[in-house]
Amino acid sequence: VPTAKTAEMTQVRERSRLEPGLDDTAVKRIKVVADDADHVDYDEFRNALLLGEADFTFTRAFATMFDRPITASEYGSAADLCSRYHEDNEVKFTSSMASLAAIPNVSNVLASLNCRILGQDVVPCQRFNSLSSKFEDCSFWPDVSDKFSLVIFNFPHTDQNGKASRLVRALFKQLRMCVDDGRLPSDFTLEMRLREFNEREGGWTKHRAAYCHEEAAAESSFTPVGRYPDDLRRWQELGYEHTMTKRDAN
Repeated sequence: VPTAKTAEMTQVRERSRLEPGLDDTAVKRIKVVADDADHVDYDEFRNALLLGEADFTFTRAFATMFDRPITASEYGSAADLCSRYHEDNEVKFTSSMASLAAIPNVSNVLASLNCRILGQDVVPCQRFNSLSSKFEDCSFWPDVSDKFSLVIFNFPHTDQNGKASRLVRALFKQLRMCVDDGRLPSDFTLEMRLREFNEREGGWTKHRAAYCHEEAAAESSFTPVGRYPDDLRRWQELGYEHTMTKRDAN
């Protein structure tokens, strides 16, 4: 079982400088692996699990750049997704989910997947059935799961002020459980895009997301292996519609 390597925590490589942030942010990609593997190119991954996808616009963008199987998931339920992103228009919502599931390399579209319980034996969620055009109850393990070599979680946040670090810590703990029992390979990669606010005149802009991701990684025996430049603009050009929450914008 890999152990935390405290010395390496201070040697996270800066591959290039952060580009000027969009709006008031710079985006930081932190790649974390369970051992010393250092994947750089998406082509090196067999498949991908996307967590916390919200409106799934990142899934659509990512599918244009990654031709391997993709399982895309969101914490909110199907009803939440319909209400939040499709104005409670079930026809519009169903059409959107059907077109997403029809993308050849999108293997699964999931709702109600809670990353805080990924390590449990039974993880309830909802999977979109293209034949019935409905979300149906299922269990992530073993109905949907695969030994994912890449896990992506963009801009993790919660509805509670200051709780993003707890979410990140819980995620690492659950992923460690999955590695230890063989549900994830020991060399899988976790990639997160995280917001950093730049210094403004009059002091630092307050932001609720203090992720504490490096500490959380060490607690669960993962080693950060790289920081990468802001690539948000690239994904937006491919159709990703990332927006800040109302609480972030205030």
